[in-house]
Amino acid sequence: MDRSKYSRPQINLTRDDRLMTWNPSLNIYKVNRFHLLELGSQRDKEVRFDLVEQLLQFNMIHVVENIFGYVGHVSTLDCTRVSRLWYDFLCAHMFKRWAENSLQHDASLKELALKKKWLDQLATATQEGPNGDPQDNLIYRQICCGIHELREVWRYREPKNKRLHCDSFVLSVAFQGQSLFCGLNSGVIQLWDLDWNAKKREQEVHEKGVKCLEINDVIFITGSYDCFVKIWSRSKWRQLNTISLHSDSIWDLKLHMDTFATASLDGTITMSLIDWSTLQDDSLEITMTLQKHVWRLRTLVDNDLVSSVDFDERLLIAGYEDSRIDVWELAAQELVLTLRGHNGGVTGLQLNGSVIASGSYDGTVRLWSVSSGHCLRVFIEPDNFVRCVAFLGNYLACGDFSGLLHVWDVRVQVDSEQVQVGSYRQFPGHKGHVVSLQIDAQRIVSGSRDKTVLILDFWAKMVDHCKRRKELSDNATSRGRVSRFLRS
Repeated sequence: MDRSKYSRPQINLTRDDRLMTWNPSLNIYKVNRFHLLELGSQRDKEVRFDLVEQLLQFNMIHVVENIFGYVGHVSTLDCTRVSRLWYDFLCAHMFKRWAENSLQHDASLKELALKKKWLDQLATATQEGPNGDPQDNLIYRQICCGIHELREVWRYREPKNKRLHCDSFVLSVAFQGQSLFCGLNSGVIQLWDLDWNAKKREQEVHEKGVKCLEINDVIFITGSYDCFVKIWSRSKWRQLNTISLHSDSIWDLKLHMDTFATASLDGTITMSLIDWSTLQDDSLEITMTLQKHVWRLRTLVDNDLVSSVDFDERLLIAGYEDSRIDVWELAAQELVLTLRGHNGGVTGLQLNGSVIASGSYDGTVRLWSVSSGHCLRVFIEPDNFVRCVAFLGNYLACGDFSGLLHVWDVRVQVDSEQVQVGSYRQFPGHKGHVVSLQIDAQRIVSGSRDKTVLILDFWAKMVDHCKRRKELSDNATSRGRVSRFLRS
């Protein structure tokens, strides 16, 4: 069959007034872009049709929101140059909405938002700037850009590393702001300043190693191999109370608001309520809230070793050496779920909303649904025993016995029980196995038996990147001014 007569449509589109011209080499019609631009430049402005402008004039804001929602806030930055209407709508509405949604749905950003005062800026009424532009418009865009740049560093770029050298095995770490507390195997607590990477204070607090550590603005709590839990004044480092309810090593400790929970190798879990009204220079009273619960746990677990614990206002979760995880309802003080799937002892637990993250000696990290008890995802990237796990917002991290740190960017859809992994990264952190880990939106802090603490600072890397980009932009602007001056 002769296909030559079918290779080109019998339509004359090659005249000068057509927007398409025939390309014989490719045997196709191509859009005449230069002719299109020429016609566009000659076209009267009143004839142009702006879909976004028309939709906004008819108050169809939800449609425009959906359009830019598909575009994304990164590509939308260039859209602010289209017109003044686009600029006002995007900067005053879309960027603010994106910033509020990011801070609301990502728990890891809450502490950073408080530190940078983003929540106050979002709640502040718009004020006129010196050029008549609302000052908050730029703030909304800066917040979105900051969140995006931070996430890009977490996913693709290398963080800024700091390493602290301690005198003994680092068994526990806890940080708040620029203050870092380290619990050592020698029974000593050290306080470090992360701005200067300098040790500010140290004190022996236990006869044996400080296995677990928790802090807040007023106190810090330590749990040790010597079977004692101690409460200390953070300002004066005075001992306020000593709890001796366990007959074996304290293996885990969690503090939330006014309540803290302890897990011990004697097979018991305790929960205590802090009475802040009794706080004095050398004392602080506590009230046991789960004395019956301790007895029931002893009966149910048959003296099994409790290796990890976490809780919120509704649930208490506990991990055991026999590889199971129990979920208890605090109000009724009864067991509601038992999660099974690990093939080794549970070494770490983190409760993040309605999702539980667990690490185990079987070399895996699992995500569980609290409502159904189903295992949502199994992460098998670690090649060695997983010793600790942390889960905050969308970031899941663990440390293993080979000294590696594993970090996943996950999106969990609880209703459909689906987990999407945005990225996975591996950092060679330590020469010894990682035994403690804590994360927030800015950094990862890990402690190891190699006597060091490693800080992976993603926020500092983002700040350095923004500074270098600004310097390059300023240099380019300066060179442009010099060239224009020489040409003149």
